[in-house]
Amino acid sequence: MSKMMRRVAGILSLCIASLWCGCSAHANAVVLLDTPEAAMDLTERIMEKVADDNIESGIFLMRPFFRLPKEEFNILLEQSKLQIPVIKDRFGAPLEHELIEQRFIGKSLMRIVHLQKYKYHAMRWIFVFYNPDGSWYINSFNFDDKIKELF
Repeated sequence: MSKMMRRVAGILSLCIASLWCGCSAHANAVVLLDTPEAAMDLTERIMEKVADDNIESGIFLMRPFFRLPKEEFNILLEQSKLQIPVIKDRFGAPLEHELIEQRFIGKSLMRIVHLQKYKYHAMRWIFVFYNPDGSWYINSFNFDDKIKELF
């Protein structure tokens, strides 16, 4: 991974970590998903946007399902947008995506992992959903190029 990509990835990781810790009662109302299949459908729609070379729109699709205040989500979106030119330069044009894993931890956590293929490299997209009381919402997400960790 290039020095620039590591730097941008580090900035995004710090931003995401601070946003996860900063969730509060002031978060806007979140749209809940009734089933794991609905969560899977949401990630498929997000990844279709990413594969169509529109990461920003893909991330924006998460907004109603992510328990973050609007202002914090906007920061996350802006930080993600900083990575787009680096991704295009390093990885090439986006190709298709594929589902790698849907995994449950107990009844309350679900992780969905997709692989976004590019001309020269691939990125993993990890979505974690939380189900505190019968409905699912996005608890966290991340994308990076650590594809060796998929093995």
